[in-house]
Amino acid sequence: MIPTPGKRPTDYKLMATTLLGTATAGAAATITLAVGSSATNDHYIGWKITLTGGTGAGQVRTVTDYVGGTRRCTVAAWDDSPDNTTTYSLEGGPSLWRDYYRALPAVRKAELKTFRKARRRADTGALKGNPQVLWNAWISQLSDALS
Repeated sequence: MIPTPGKRPTDYKLMATTLLGTATAGAAATITLAVGSSATNDHYIGWKITLTGGTGAGQVRTVTDYVGGTRRCTVAAWDDSPDNTTTYSLEGGPSLWRDYYRALPAVRKAELKTFRKARRRADTGALKGNPQVLWNAWISQLSDALS
């Protein structure tokens, strides 16, 4: 998220997401999610899957791998393998946030570097010392660094 000029950037809490569905298949350590699940590899890694009905009901596992093309989640071995009668609840946060927090150290480093450049740029401007000029220069430098 690139902050809006004039507003202080804030940290946003992760919002939990719950997806419900019926498995199309399962095996000893996998479950194939319903049609319409994400086609992006690794999208559900770290999400909790609870088998809510049918074969294997009551088991809870954490997704350790996800292949979007086949919609197959890998988990720790099931006690009773799911099948096409198994319903599930998949809970987690948006992958966008997971990716953001993985990239955060690099973003913070870029922020510090670009802030220093922006400060030098703003201090040479006609409105030297104006916080809005500094803010706009920093946002411009940060956008350039992250693109």
